[in-house]
This record gives sequence, structure tokens and C-alpha cells, in this order.
Amino acid sequence: MIGKNAQGAMRLSQIVMPDDDEGLIRFFEVAPGEFDFSPIAEHRRIARIGNELRSSAQASLPIYMFKQPIIDEPGRFEILSATDAEFKNETERRRFFEHAMLQEQCSVKIVISKAAKLPIHFVDSVTDKLQQHSSHRAHKLREAIGDIEFIGDMVNITRESTEMFIDQINRR
Repeated sequence: MIGKNAQGAMRLSQIVMPDDDEGLIRFFEVAPGEFDFSPIAEHRRIARIGNELRSSAQASLPIYMFKQPIIDEPGRFEILSATDAEFKNETERRRFFEHAMLQEQCSVKIVISKAAKLPIHFVDSVTDKLQQHSSHRAHKLREAIGDIEFIGDMVNITRESTEMFIDQINRR
């Protein structure tokens, strides 16, 4: 879910993932119980999507990522990521994917569109579980949902991006 900050710049406000997509959730876990969604929330990427939304009702952005161990911190990982626009040339792109193929990798396509005002029953269904544990957090989440201007889907495209890269290597 994407809102705007006080200066009018787009910002990622919430990430909601279904429990049934364990593989995608697990990829973002960089230590037991600790998750890193920064590749998706990176300001320049959100800004790029915002620029595209000025002239279109929908925008998308593929993000290629891989996770590698942090050498001096056993059990911890860092996520390295890039988008097509961030590769300076084809050689840099090839090196990124060659390194990614040796690690745990994931590619997602973020698809963003303008959000319709959400029905109150939907907001309640999202916040009911949280209400039982923390009414303060549930209230903050209701406010954040009310501020949403755009909504996005994160589509796992790991298989497609890996196949595309392998095809490119085989053509050389």
C-alpha cells in the first residue's frame, strides 16, 4: 500500500502478504523472525513508479533480488537487488544474474494502480486480529489504510526471470 508523505512524495506505507505464500515471505527473512523489505520500499523505485503513474492508471516494476550470507554474522543475510533501469549495461546485468544464480534468488514484479476507497468491512477484517493484541496498533493501521492512495500487487516472477536470463546466456 502506498501513500504520500507530507511533502507529497510517494512512500510505501504497508506490506501485506498472505500466509499461503511461504516461499516469498521466507525470501525476505534475513535472520530468524527479521524481515527486510527495503528492496521494494526503496525511495527511487517508488518515485519511478510515481512518475509512471502520472501518465498512466497503472505502473509496474520488476525487481531482481538475491540473498547472500553476511560473512561476519552467522545466520544473517543481506538482500541485494536491482531493476532493469539500474543496470548500466548488459555486462553489469549479466554479472548480477550470474552471481544471483549461485544464491537464493527471487524476482518480483510490483504492479501499482490507484486505490479505490476501501469498504469499512474490509478495513475491519484486516485490523480485527491486531485489535485483539494491540488496540493502539490497530488504530494506527486503520489510519494508514485511510491514507492509501495507491495499491499494489507483488507477483513472484522468479521462474520467468531465471528462464529469460538462461535463454540470454545460451544465445551468446
